[in-house]
Amino acid sequence: MKFLKALYLMILISSGVLALDREWWKHATVYEIYLKSYKDSDGDGIGDIKGLISKLDYLAEIGVDTIYLVPFYPSSHTDGGYDITDYKGIDPVYGTIEDFELLMKEIKARGLYFVMDLVINHSSDEHEWFEKSVKKIHPYTDYYVWANPKGHDWEKNPIPPNNWFSLFSIPIKGSAWQWNEERKQFYLHQFYKKQPDLNLRNEAVKQEIKDILKFWLEKGVTGFRIDAPTCFMEDPQLRDNAEVGPDATVFNVFDMCEQTFNHPDTFKFVNELNLFLRQYDRKSGKQTQTLFTVLG
Repeated sequence: MKFLKALYLMILISSGVLALDREWWKHATVYEIYLKSYKDSDGDGIGDIKGLISKLDYLAEIGVDTIYLVPFYPSSHTDGGYDITDYKGIDPVYGTIEDFELLMKEIKARGLYFVMDLVINHSSDEHEWFEKSVKKIHPYTDYYVWANPKGHDWEKNPIPPNNWFSLFSIPIKGSAWQWNEERKQFYLHQFYKKQPDLNLRNEAVKQEIKDILKFWLEKGVTGFRIDAPTCFMEDPQLRDNAEVGPDATVFNVFDMCEQTFNHPDTFKFVNELNLFLRQYDRKSGKQTQTLFTVLG
């Protein structure tokens, strides 16, 4: 299969005692939870980690053995938590890192698995990395995908470097490029403009992601769902995609986006993450099972 035509990629990592069943992912019953609307423990109208803890016995009783929690990181709340401002934190509306550590302890006590979202195609534009990248502060200068304008129109407005469009703009076909006046360049956003794409070819960014994986693994997380992998890598020459027809939707544009979707370098990056996890396995003494699954 030359290109992976899918919306999502999941990496499941099982470790420690739970790894006695090294193929748990083959028969796991996964229960997806959007924390905000699940169980409120303090009466503020927002679900939280303590609320989830209070329902663990119920989840185990109905046969759930794997809890998949969508993003609970600090966020600018533009896209349901998928616009992250801190990859190693807990959004205060959901609780604290201590609450999360208790959740992991209680999950382990019940023999359950825990999968969390790893959103690494983009961050929030309110993330410290992006704010420093705008200012070209080393080493963050190239943490995101920046490009010069292709030229200027008759009103002297900068023209985006190519015809790439944002997935969240279809059928309007809005540009995937947003001009930043301070830096005098465009940045790429394949989703909302508040979600600038990370430069996953940058070695420092790759190391940041590995540090994030290690941080949560050491908190007790047993798996990760990787969001939006089809958008990880783009054509480094920034060549145009095919023109999009009037009936384009987010579900039928893949064949028109050969420069932005499923770039071959994506597979190299995913393999690099896999290698990191195996190295982590050996160094930590944990038995790790890694699985790549196509969904959608």
